[in-house]
Amino acid sequence: MELGNIAQLGSFIVSIVTLGFVITTYRSKAASDRVKKVEDKAEGLEDRTSKLEGIVQHLPDKASLHRMELAFVNMQGSMNVMAEKLKAVAATADRLQDFLVSQAETDKPRRARKTP
Repeated sequence: MELGNIAQLGSFIVSIVTLGFVITTYRSKAASDRVKKVEDKAEGLEDRTSKLEGIVQHLPDKASLHRMELAFVNMQGSMNVMAEKLKAVAATADRLQDFLVSQAETDKPRRARKTP
């Protein structure tokens, strides 16, 4: 083989090796980019999951909700009892007001006589 043929063959081999390297590097870079995107999405999902766990952790469970329902029922019963008791107080206040108004009406002529 002559030196010119060997140089051409050598440059051809270097070109093939360079092409293989570029293809491999490009594929690994594309794969690396895809992996990076997936990692970013996974991190975002981890953050969202952590936030949701924090929110859900503070929510009451089934037993707590049942206890609150029972407490509300008891408070409603107490409020109904107080409302019934206040009806009597309101009626007494109405009667007292009527009495005072009628008393004031009967006292008006006397006051008119005393002032002159």
